[in-house]
Amino acid sequence: MSLELTPGLRYDMPPAFGPSVAPDLSSGYEVLSATVLYTTDHDAVAALLPHWFVPMPKPVVSVNYQRLLGLDWMGGRGYNIVSVYVTAQTQGEDVVPIEAPYGLVIWESDCAPVISGREFMGTPKLYGQIP
Repeated sequence: MSLELTPGLRYDMPPAFGPSVAPDLSSGYEVLSATVLYTTDHDAVAALLPHWFVPMPKPVVSVNYQRLLGLDWMGGRGYNIVSVYVTAQTQGEDVVPIEAPYGLVIWESDCAPVISGREFMGTPKLYGQIP
């Protein structure tokens, strides 16, 4: 048995659950954020990345705080996020090199976005009490 996806529809992980029930576009919410950036040693972050990624020669670590308020898909509630990213590049045979921030960890203060992000989209999310 094989899974046939419908072109033009968005799927979360695993796609066998069917098309995503999340809205394609949310509006009317507010985001407050702060970010701290710093460079670090290549070897200091190399062990934190999967084998198909390598840190950039002068990796930049980004520690982010976000407070989301009035989200329609959460019934008007909000939640807080703390995330840590590092600049990395894809590597491997027949792999197009892409340079981008790689998400090492994301803490969120509500389980609904943790579950949807971690289980359906594959992002490294954990629940945390974030004031």
